[in-house]
Amino acid sequence: FIDGSCSDDDDDEICYIRDHKGVNNGMELLIVWTSGKREWSNIKNVKKDCPNLVNKYINDKGIIKLNNVCRNFLNS
Repeated sequence: FIDGSCSDDDDDEICYIRDHKGVNNGMELLIVWTSGKREWSNIKNVKKDCPNLVNKYINDKGIIKLNNVCRNFLNS
């Protein structure tokens, strides 16, 4: 998993990204919050709030076979 800290509207913070999965020509990340809550969230939503955390996760996991939608999004 990749540790991180980004604020959420409810003052909860992302503790780390636990996992990922491909869905409908995109990707979701399993986010674990400091409160202990876990949820699958669209990569676009997470990257908007925590771009460095998402980029580190992608690089550290060696996710190189991304579809064009994800690849273009991560390079934007």
